Amino acid sequence: MLHDVYNTFSEQQAITATAASTDIMDCGYATTIGIGAGKQLYLVVELDEAFNTLTSLAFAFQTDDNAAFSSATTVDTRSIVLANLAAANIGNLYTFALPPTGLERYLRMNYTVTGSNPTTGKVTAYLSTVAEARPVVAGPVS
Repeated sequence: MLHDVYNTFSEQQAITATAASTDIMDCGYATTIGIGAGKQLYLVVELDEAFNTLTSLAFAFQTDDNAAFSSATTVDTRSIVLANLAAANIGNLYTFALPPTGLERYLRMNYTVTGSNPTTGKVTAYLSTVAEARPVVAGPVS
């Protein structure tokens, strides 16, 4: 799947400790009319490199009215255990359908490590109009 750099939060971002995505998205005026111009948008999270040593990694999709995310609201969060962050699962970890309204101006991902900080592990996260196939994690928000 090709994705637009302007709709990307993390591009093969190494997660070695709890951290925010390397990029944020400024939706500007689009939040007042709903982002996606009438199309369903999906958050796609992909595993690029297997993780080690951690117990689990939580992926939080956040929104805020300011770029510092001082009052961030978590829209979706998934916690994935180490066994599902293995080399066998390289590719799509999960896909989340964004709500059509209720998002604030700025969007980002936040990654929370539980257990030991990993020395390996990379992820990519972006918005797409296509729900990716083969998610490792399915089901309701954790």
